[in-house]
Amino acid sequence: MFKFYIFLLRPHHWIKNFIIFAPPIFVPTYVSVDRWLDTIYIFLGFCICTSAIYVFNDLLDVDRDKLDSRTSSRPMAKGIISKRNGMIISIILLVLSIVFTTIFVPKTLVFILFYTIINIFYSIKLKFIVGLDVTVITLGFISRIMAGGIAASIEQSYWTLTILGFASLSLALGKRLGQLQVRGGELSAKWDRNILLILSILSIAITVFCYIIFSFDTDVISRHGNNYIWTTIPSIVFIFARYFQLCLAGRYSGDPTLVLLKDPIIQIFVIIWMVSISYIFVI
Repeated sequence: MFKFYIFLLRPHHWIKNFIIFAPPIFVPTYVSVDRWLDTIYIFLGFCICTSAIYVFNDLLDVDRDKLDSRTSSRPMAKGIISKRNGMIISIILLVLSIVFTTIFVPKTLVFILFYTIINIFYSIKLKFIVGLDVTVITLGFISRIMAGGIAASIEQSYWTLTILGFASLSLALGKRLGQLQVRGGELSAKWDRNILLILSILSIAITVFCYIIFSFDTDVISRHGNNYIWTTIPSIVFIFARYFQLCLAGRYSGDPTLVLLKDPIIQIFVIIWMVSISYIFVI
């Protein structure tokens, strides 16, 4: 029984919350141990909060999940966990995330509250509206990025917000494209495939273009003390190209979490990029 409660919380999706660490990693400013601890605290706060939202979303989708072979194995859809218990778990987790954040990193509480509010509306209504569905997902990522910067007491870089913002939009659009390929047009929001395809390509192109400009920006080079960031461009291009390819093929339903956890090619190039950028930032 315990494993079903763990599955309900979707801990594998906590990997998305690692984007919180982007600001202290990308901005070449000394970050004290206390600030790193604050960043870890808000990471944990978001992990609890996202699980609360996942449970709440499953609670609302129980009847639909029962009719879909891809989601019928979820604990509440199978009747293993009751809707009443699901609601109790969601409320407890939400309160816990708010209390935890208030105690350890109160300056980031507004982002937890913002994330919670937009995702409650997303689960109830916004996921059924074309455009607003991916906008909420993107705002969810941006709120985590900003929370990470505030927790680490770092002035947010416009490059960080721009690149990661469009990258988040690319992932959201890619997920919709992948779902559309697998489900044959059956999405919560009634996306037109051609529009979704065009927006996905544009978003990825803008993400890569911004990263290229970032790599050659004189202020960025000056802050980091070297001009080798451009060497990581091929890895970024390949990562997004591979992700787009997987979305078109309907692999992993375009879910970026599953792609990162299961696709070995993506994993290799993400590791190459992480090692390269880490080395460049410390030399």
